[in-house]
Amino acid sequence: MDRLRSNKWCPLRSSHNGTRFRSYIPLEPVHLHDVYFDRENALMDQGIYVRLRNGEWEAKVRQAGGLINSQFAEFQGFDAVDGLVRRAFSASSESASLHQLNSIAEFKTERQKWDIEEFEVVVDLTDFGHTVGEVELCARVERQPEEREEDCKRNIRDVCVTMDRRIERFMGKHRQAFPPLRSGRHVEPISKLSAYFAWKKNMEEMERTSSRDGNS
Repeated sequence: MDRLRSNKWCPLRSSHNGTRFRSYIPLEPVHLHDVYFDRENALMDQGIYVRLRNGEWEAKVRQAGGLINSQFAEFQGFDAVDGLVRRAFSASSESASLHQLNSIAEFKTERQKWDIEEFEVVVDLTDFGHTVGEVELCARVERQPEEREEDCKRNIRDVCVTMDRRIERFMGKHRQAFPPLRSGRHVEPISKLSAYFAWKKNMEEMERTSSRDGNS
């Protein structure tokens, strides 16, 4: 595991006017090309998300949280991700390597980034028209050679809880920039991958409808 990441999807404001950030540093925008891989949802059902991002292998393993706020352990590099995939399939009495997975999603993203009070705030715009904001924190957890597995997992959980609480306090302090989710006032944000699957399903339904109309 390379690091832990805690993130929370958030509704978007058109600007940060009126907010009083202690520090506000615009960062260079980045362009992402993501290809996600799985095999019959075997990985995602375990909370494992494998992708090729700008030509580099990455994986995220959900540690806690739900659809809006999540905590992940992150792995980078072919060897680390391939080992994770092999372990995930061996747990279900199957076998598979990274090269035996299938592409399940592919899209590009333009990402705007800011460093705000030591939090990374991003706004993503995908090539299929989905926009979402996110507040993130990262931390590294080093496992000691003599540390027991259960103690390591407990340490990871504690770090995840701490990061999530820090994000909640930060967003609560700056409600003008990060409005709380309230029924009927803001559309609940969803991840890019979930939005992609919904968009793809809608496009396939439109194509089937168009095909039926053309044959009638």
